[in-house]
Amino acid sequence: MNLDLSGRVALVTGGSKGIGRATAVTLARHGADVAICARGEGDLAATAEEVRSATGRRCLAVSADLSTLDGCQRFVRGAAEHFGRADILVCCANMHGAGGATFTAIPDEQWLYHFNVKFFSSVRCAREAIPHMQRDRWGRIILVSGMATRLVRLFATDNGPVCAALTNLAKQLAAQVVGDGIRVNVLHPDLTRTPLLTALLSREARQRNVPVEQIEREHAARAPLGRLLEPEEIANVVAYLCSAAADAITGQSIAVDGGAAPSVHY
Repeated sequence: MNLDLSGRVALVTGGSKGIGRATAVTLARHGADVAICARGEGDLAATAEEVRSATGRRCLAVSADLSTLDGCQRFVRGAAEHFGRADILVCCANMHGAGGATFTAIPDEQWLYHFNVKFFSSVRCAREAIPHMQRDRWGRIILVSGMATRLVRLFATDNGPVCAALTNLAKQLAAQVVGDGIRVNVLHPDLTRTPLLTALLSREARQRNVPVEQIEREHAARAPLGRLLEPEEIANVVAYLCSAAADAITGQSIAVDGGAAPSVHY
């Protein structure tokens, strides 16, 4: 199967760590030039260098706070100006530090910040990128949501509603831009070995006063695959959806969960 993305420019939010980092590297391996955005300049620079050295593709690193309109605009406009186009947008930005709290323990500030980081950054970045895609009559938008859309877990109290909003957004947006040659889909990874998950597992380990390795083994044992997912496994699905091979797929909510969800979704 040909997943060649040569000549394409991919913009990846949350691109310095976890699924975003893996996505940037994977899309570059398939021929795309990449722009990545995050707040931490050190991790951002390291990922950009990894993309360049591992793939030979160009990589633009933009440090910006995607919880703000200015940060989103600066990233997308800067990348489009730098490369002269914007073909692919993959939204991986997520809120670190959330999770593990019950409903009554979550203040308004956390709800608002979480929606700003994950949901509104996707809205704002897509709004900036779509005119470039419409100009070229081709585009791909992938929103990385999460299985919290479908599964109820303690650490998903605020993450679930945010992910559900992203899922609905993908369906709404896909219907509006399909005639412009733009495909929009949303992915739902389950427990994936990322810095965010490591932080959540470490918090659970502290609360239970047990080693974090034990917590990871317990979660892995409950997974049908018997292990956590790896970021590269999510990134491979992103690459397929960004390719010409997936031109007939749009408006879909796709679980990349190793079979974790027990329910049937039509």
